[in-house]
Amino acid sequence: MKKIIASFAAFIIITGFTAPTYSQTPCTWGYMDKTGNIAITPQFEMAFAFSEGLAAVMKDDLWGFIDRTGSIVIENTYQRAYTFSDGLALVSTDNQNYYYIDRTGRIVFDPDNECADMFSEGLTVVCTGDCGW
Repeated sequence: MKKIIASFAAFIIITGFTAPTYSQTPCTWGYMDKTGNIAITPQFEMAFAFSEGLAAVMKDDLWGFIDRTGSIVIENTYQRAYTFSDGLALVSTDNQNYYYIDRTGRIVFDPDNECADMFSEGLTVVCTGDCGW
């Protein structure tokens, strides 16, 4: 079983012109612009910051990706999804096996190691064996 460790800090960094925002009741997430206006109506169970023009959002307990207009670009089919970095996002359909997808949702490759992270400047952190996680 592969253990995937992704940097949580990447999820809380606000990038681009929109930032995640939430409504009071029920708790749903959307996006606002730099002037404080709602850009994408809160409608998601969870939402992460935009990265490379796409944002990971959860709807019906599954993750997918939207563009800056709020349109679903990659269907909500993932148990886990992380932000795009260097054109790739780390996703899982079963919380055990992870793989990288491109901005169209096409599987690019399956990391052949015990731990992996998001790409940065063309590289990602990996480990093999018992990494202590």
